[in-house]
Amino acid sequence: MNKRGIKVFLPFLVAAIALAATSCCPPVIPTPYVAEEFPISTNRANQWGSTVSGNIVVWSDERNGNRDIYGYNLSTNTEFAICTDPSDQMGPAISGDIVVWWDWRNGNGDIYGYNLSTDTEFAICTHPAGPRAAAISRDIVVWVDYRNGIADIYGYNLATAEESAIYTNPYSSQESPAISDDVVVWVDYRNGNADIYGYNLATAEEFAICTNRAFQGWPKISGDIVVWRDERNAIIENRDVYGARLSFED
Repeated sequence: MNKRGIKVFLPFLVAAIALAATSCCPPVIPTPYVAEEFPISTNRANQWGSTVSGNIVVWSDERNGNRDIYGYNLSTNTEFAICTDPSDQMGPAISGDIVVWWDWRNGNGDIYGYNLSTDTEFAICTHPAGPRAAAISRDIVVWVDYRNGIADIYGYNLATAEESAIYTNPYSSQESPAISDDVVVWVDYRNGNADIYGYNLATAEEFAICTNRAFQGWPKISGDIVVWRDERNAIIENRDVYGARLSFED
């Protein structure tokens, strides 16, 4: 074989050897491990309801004799107060620089927020019916709302300052909303038991996620994965965790 032929053949030979090596020796996937455990808040009062986004951890804190919202910056190891109004604040959620929570300063439970980048607190929903259970993803805040005499799912767009109903049903309740990007999920009782339903904000389409006749509750969502507590095996076993992968392709 001449030199010109060798030059043409060698790249294919090298590629074949590399492919064979990969086939017989698959890449080693590192096993996750705890590199470091560390305290975030060890105040003698109770702290609960913690959640995290990026380097910021937030929680409800009872050090002042009521329930306030505190935070901790993991990059600077700095703890800070977010809301210490004398009333109770609880159930914080965070996405980026925005923290939201359930606030009792007006006596009926409202949804308030705080912008960490501007140190600005703001009201999101103060309807007298008493909204609760807020969740947030990017610019969208969702919550359970009782203005129609039953639990519905409402939302608020921080970018446009617009509030809207996400799902209302005069005959059944909806609760425990969660959101990731454009998808909202919740517990829905329209079928006489607790099921998991969802709504695509981008397409304004509602869809069922799990309608098993057993109880499904407390859904969470991240990207295209939804998880929830499921009791379909409770008679013979115990409460389980189930999940679903969403696909929005035609």
